[in-house]
Amino acid sequence: YVLPIFVMGDYFHMVTHVVPDMLHAAIALPAMYLLWRGRDWAVAFLLILACAVRPDSIILTFAILLVAPFFQMRVVPLLFSFLAGLIFVKLIASAYDHIGWWPHFVFSTVELQAIVTGFNPEFSLSTMLTGYVRGLSVAFQHSEWIWLAVLLIGAHLVAWAYGIAGDRRAKALFAACFLGLGGKFVSFPLPDDRFYFVFIAGMVMSLALIIRLRLL
Repeated sequence: YVLPIFVMGDYFHMVTHVVPDMLHAAIALPAMYLLWRGRDWAVAFLLILACAVRPDSIILTFAILLVAPFFQMRVVPLLFSFLAGLIFVKLIASAYDHIGWWPHFVFSTVELQAIVTGFNPEFSLSTMLTGYVRGLSVAFQHSEWIWLAVLLIGAHLVAWAYGIAGDRRAKALFAACFLGLGGKFVSFPLPDDRFYFVFIAGMVMSLALIIRLRLL
């Protein structure tokens, strides 16, 4: 079930060229599988490690925390991982003297800067809108993640329509990845596939688990 979708997204090429994102995925994907298995404290540990490797993993951690109560999952381990992840995010940002979300947003999505030292643009709704429009435009034209997300959402809807809903943890995994995918784009509308790989892979995993459970 999994390989054809990854081939469509050219993710095998990505594995050989995008080391930080794939390292993050190598930690986050086992966390997702363990989430389905009900190993909540192991999930918490891996999510904390993922945040230490790549701070924006906090989005995935927060998404899992948000869906947990709706699917009768233990909240305490996930809350612990979210709070610990926030600490890592803060420490890493301080250690590398991060310029802040808004300047980063502007030079990454609107106006490329040769250097960012002293770069502190005023907040502007029109500038923010420009960033989101540009991110969506480039994603639709040159990226695969947005089309794969539509395909996977459609596949889940068809499965549910035919009564192939999967267990609550498989559904929780899909809901968290769907929420995290949207949260990632909203927080930073970069169009590159590598930023959304872990969410697409999690949605694929959820679909595979649903199909596997149906066939058993």
